[in-house]
Amino acid sequence: MTKQTTWKRPEEIVTFHTSDPKQMLGKFLPKRLCKTWTEDFLDKDTGEITTVERSQVLMERGELTNERVSVVMFHIQAGDIDGVDVCDENVAEMVIYNPSFFYKFNVEILADGFQKLHYVVFAQNIPQAITIATEFGQVYRHLQGLLQILKVVKIDGEILPDDHPCIPVNDQLPAEDPKPYFKVTVRHLWSDDDNKPHREDYDYIINANEVGEAKERIARYIDIYIAEQKAQGAHIDPEETYTIRKAMPFEVDCIVPREYSNLYKEQPTQ
Repeated sequence: MTKQTTWKRPEEIVTFHTSDPKQMLGKFLPKRLCKTWTEDFLDKDTGEITTVERSQVLMERGELTNERVSVVMFHIQAGDIDGVDVCDENVAEMVIYNPSFFYKFNVEILADGFQKLHYVVFAQNIPQAITIATEFGQVYRHLQGLLQILKVVKIDGEILPDDHPCIPVNDQLPAEDPKPYFKVTVRHLWSDDDNKPHREDYDYIINANEVGEAKERIARYIDIYIAEQKAQGAHIDPEETYTIRKAMPFEVDCIVPREYSNLYKEQPTQ
């Protein structure tokens, strides 16, 4: 008969605090063992005293062998710590990377059990992308009831804001208004200092009424970009070219403004 496994989540692992070496031996440290203390610093200009908490890592996580227990007991007797937290499970330390920058995600939402919606958001991770898309939809697109997240896809293309100068002023609708979008692929050809040719394709996502208009707006975007580079004194190689390769409808109902996403930005993982 197969033994029944009892599954645990990390927060369900039981720990206890002890200063008894017999209870430590063979157990595991669930976190780094640190010594903490405070220091007072005098500001000579203002005369104010500032208290700062300091810490020092005494031992990394892992099994408490005889040697490691001896080290722990030394620090207890020295008054650095009063004991340690231990547990029966050897769970390695893990931190989910949270970048300082935003990725671009296309969040597919099933609303009312039949309507598929696609919201493009700027987010640091997938859970945050889902939160931004659904809460923006709730406030500005009147989403309600039961929502189901069907998929979240990372976008590699450049998203042009709805008020970019390449879009005529009369067509610059508010970001929360529904509008069609297109993905336009541009091929960049150039040569380096050794005359070695290079080629790279870029995708741009822009709102437009039809394919031809999307291509025209991207062509205008490239002209604006080159003019800005020249104004900044950059050297523009006359042999360098940008060619619009293709354009196709991009399945998105709303591109959430980056300013809205900034409301959700979290501190990056160090």
